[in-house]
Order: sequence, then structure tokens, then C-alpha cells
Amino acid sequence: MSSPLFLGALFCLICTAVYPLWVRWMTKRHLGQRIQEYTPEHRTKAGTPTMGGVVICCAIILGGAVFTWNRAVALAVFAVASGMALGMLDDVENIKGIGSLGLAWNKKLAGQVVPGVCIGIGLLLSGLDAQWIPGFGLVALGWWIIPIALVAALAASNAVNLTDGIDGLCGTTGAIVFLVLAVLGASLHVPAVERIAALALGSTIAFLLFNWNPARIFLGDTGALAIGFLVVALMGELHLLLLLPVVGIVFVIETLSVIINVTAVVKFKRRIIRASPLHHHFQLGGMSEPAIVGVFSALGAFGAVVTLLVGTGLHV
Repeated sequence: MSSPLFLGALFCLICTAVYPLWVRWMTKRHLGQRIQEYTPEHRTKAGTPTMGGVVICCAIILGGAVFTWNRAVALAVFAVASGMALGMLDDVENIKGIGSLGLAWNKKLAGQVVPGVCIGIGLLLSGLDAQWIPGFGLVALGWWIIPIALVAALAASNAVNLTDGIDGLCGTTGAIVFLVLAVLGASLHVPAVERIAALALGSTIAFLLFNWNPARIFLGDTGALAIGFLVVALMGELHLLLLLPVVGIVFVIETLSVIINVTAVVKFKRRIIRASPLHHHFQLGGMSEPAIVGVFSALGAFGAVVTLLVGTGLHV
């Protein structure tokens, strides 16, 4: 079996070679996404090729199937494939101009329920329903793992999607999450998680080379939903599903900013912040995109360190 480090490096190189071809193919066919308008700089991104997540997803699926197939890997591959399929439907509707910016929220939510339930069932059938709960240790949840995984999948996939708003942000924070998952997989002796996380990390780094400001391609729902589902599956396989809000602290804050702002507008007819998700608040305040990515990445790194300390400590 190839080492996780080798797999990550190999697929980073492969994806780096594939991305220029994918960008060129998308550009020639004018397959760019429509975006919400926040600043003049943001409006210039309209028409930039989307569905950059296709390359990441294909790399994970191919790498998992060829180099390290087992039941746990199959669950992770399913999470990626289902997120990719749903995300592509949304991105295609966005490109075609159907709906506001893609699938209607109720259709997207319905499409996320089935993968979320299946991830929970997969964890249960794989004997991975036991999760660490603070103060109680490792607790066998039985069938409860299914609704918990469903809620986690809905939250994570939508949260990652919200973060995919400015150049380099979602890719950078996602890479940090995959790095900590790979390290946890190695330290906790869970080879399936270590290998899949390494594959995801390598392909995400390749994506960042083309998504960094100024972006040549966006992640799109294709990648965002797949990443959200994958992180849930891998955290479940590590028995650390309840630490999901910690390792994904950036995604949580982005989601909370939307909830708070929307609630304030509906209830009090005023905004708490200039625009949501939170990165647009800073963007409207004049902060550059690389600076925003730097601040959010530092926060993501903090969450990663806390997750490592708590996750490894629970298993001592």
C-alpha cells in the first residue's frame, strides 16, 4: 500500500496538471457562475468558471478506489460522490440561469437528506456508531447515529458552501481541516481516514493554486457539498463527530453570521453586520481578500489545534 504522504503528493501533482485543462474547457464553453453583488471587485468575478470541485472529487474517488479500498473508504467515497452529484445539479442550474442562484433551497435541502441518512446508516453498519461525548467517554449511540449524522451533514455541507464566497477562503480552510483529519487518522491508527484525508488535502492544495486571488476557477457547490459530507463521514469514522463544530469553526462562524443577520432583518428590519456570510462584512469594510483569508485561516488553525489536542487526548 502506498503511504498517505505519497498519495497526497501524487494527487496534488495530478490535479495540478488537470486543472489548466478543466479551466480551459469550462472557459471555452462560457460555463461561469452567476454571483451575488457585494462590491465592484466581487462583481468582476461573474462568469469565472465554476465546478472546480469536480477535479477534487474525482481525485478522491479514484484514489480511494485504486489505492485503499475498504468499507470505511467506501463510506467516504459515497459521501464525496453524493455531494458531487447534488452540487453539480445546483451549479448547472446556476450557470443556466435557473432560479436565483441555482437550485431552490427546498430542493437542495431534500437532496442533502438522503446522503446524510446514508452516511449515518453507513457508520452504524460499519460498527462506528460509538462517538466520544464529553464527560461520558465513548458512547454507543446505536440508531441515534443516523439523525445525528443527518444533522451534521446538513449543517456541514451548507456551512462549507457559504464559505465559498471569496478567492482562496474555502480551499484554505478546507485544507486545514483535511490536514488535521490526516494527522488524527495517523495518530489514532485509522488508516482509511488518514489516506482519504491525505488525498483530499493534496487535491485541495492543487485547487488553491488556481483559486487564489485572482481566482481562475471557483469550487462551486460541486466541491463544497462534497467536502461537507466527506468531513462528516471522516469525523464519524474517528468517533469524533461531536468535535465537528470545533474543527470546522470557520464554517460555524460563517453560518451563524447568516442566521444572525437574516433574523435581525426579519425581526428588527436592520442588519447586525454589513453583509453575510461574515467574510462579505469585512470585504465591504475595505479589507482585501488575501487579508480576509489570512484572518479566517488563523482561526481555522486554532480550531485544528484544539481538535488535535482534544481528539488525541480522548483516546489516551
